[in-house]
Amino acid sequence: QYCQKWSSDVNSLAICTSYRLFKHKFEMEEYLLDLPLRDRICLAKFRTGNIKIPVNILRYALVPREERRCELCGDHDLGDEFHYLLQCRYFSQERSLYLKKYYFTRPNVLKFYEVVNSKNVGSLRNLAKFIRIVSHAF
Repeated sequence: QYCQKWSSDVNSLAICTSYRLFKHKFEMEEYLLDLPLRDRICLAKFRTGNIKIPVNILRYALVPREERRCELCGDHDLGDEFHYLLQCRYFSQERSLYLKKYYFTRPNVLKFYEVVNSKNVGSLRNLAKFIRIVSHAF
């Protein structure tokens, strides 16, 4: 019953919009065992919508989701996890240091899923480093 409620909540709550793109089953993630504590915390916060980006910060100011825009790159796209991880021009130099070019060349939901759900410890550590850079910009 708990798993059914979890699934229902993830699929119905607006706060879970990005989360439902990469989390499909209620199970422990391997990165929680494989990574150093600092990286585990960073990835867990990112995955659960607990990092400082407009889509999360402006939720508390009751700004409608579609108005929580990125002010860093000038594109005024929705300032969500997908945008900052794979699209935002403001972080293009850092992104090229920490993520494989494949992910941010013509980004899409499948690439977002792949990078967030990587099983490669090195890739996950780099992802955590990049997420820390993004979150410190706010």
